[in-house]
Amino acid sequence: MRADGTAPRRLTVSPGRDAHPIFLPSGRIVFQSPRGFDGPGEVELYTMDANGDRVRPLVTAPGFDGVPVPSPNGSQLAFQRGVSRGNGLHWELWLVDSLGRNARQLTRNNWSSQVATWSPDGRHLAFFANPDGRDQLFRIELATSAVTALHRSSGEDRAPSWSPDGREIAFTTTRFGGNDLVILDLATGELQRVTAGLEVMAQPGWSRDGQTLLFSAVHQGVHEVFRVHRNGSGLTRLTTGFEGTR
Repeated sequence: MRADGTAPRRLTVSPGRDAHPIFLPSGRIVFQSPRGFDGPGEVELYTMDANGDRVRPLVTAPGFDGVPVPSPNGSQLAFQRGVSRGNGLHWELWLVDSLGRNARQLTRNNWSSQVATWSPDGRHLAFFANPDGRDQLFRIELATSAVTALHRSSGEDRAPSWSPDGREIAFTTTRFGGNDLVILDLATGELQRVTAGLEVMAQPGWSRDGQTLLFSAVHQGVHEVFRVHRNGSGLTRLTTGFEGTR
């Protein structure tokens, strides 16, 4: 769709749930899908042209491969891989090149690591994980694989997104009672609350100038896409009535 929410166009038609689309610097789109190139029940990563043509498998391995995020220069792709453990999936972060080659596992622990976001300089990934049973924010340095905590709270902190200037991270939190969008200043540790009263449900996206955020939230029982200024003003709903929009 256009940036103002008009002219939505359907790109995929397949059984199952196609999700987490994102543009690559080449102009192609990468997304996750259970469409079955690698066997029934598998979720893999695929690419397609911007108009939905020429769908190709990118990462096909046992497990659930999803939530792709290209590096700032487009040479690499971070994603999360889930494998069965107990009654659910255990998640780790992985890295491949832009052609789906040279796979490298980034995190190795007993707690699930999910929803990566690149620092603008391409040296770090931020993500959320649950070492003590609560989702919290962490950062991994790619050169050393060193993991550090970014912020601690009594709530559940999820779905981080690095600002274009690298100074802040937007994420969702339950610390205020609902599921709100907030901005963390990485230098000071200060938080700025952006939304209140909306159930924000997915990783936010920044405008290139860092002044506007895009996110999905529940509105009248349906997931819709919203836009808001970083100070919480100008909240605008961009979609109307698309069930399952994320």
